[in-house]
Amino acid sequence: MQRFPEVQQSPARGIAALYDVSTADWYPIVNKTGRDGYFVCIGTSGSCFKTSPVPGQLTAKIIDDWTHGIDTDRKSSKFELQNTGNLIVFICVWL
Repeated sequence: MQRFPEVQQSPARGIAALYDVSTADWYPIVNKTGRDGYFVCIGTSGSCFKTSPVPGQLTAKIIDDWTHGIDTDRKSSKFELQNTGNLIVFICVWL
């Protein structure tokens, strides 16, 4: 407003609200699909915006495992976080 004095500020108006999600909405679905060669990383409800490299790397790990014959629906797989060195052990589950 100081840079453009000819622009007038309009009166404040509007509403405020809360977007509530269930805890399950915050967990991504990372897995293969029923179609050969197709994988997904979906369902984060926007919560993975800042953490997107990790789900992306996890998706790449699952794709790599399947490409090398590891059935992550039946056998657990391990994924090491690059920055912390923490180990994630996961198994994909069809619900």
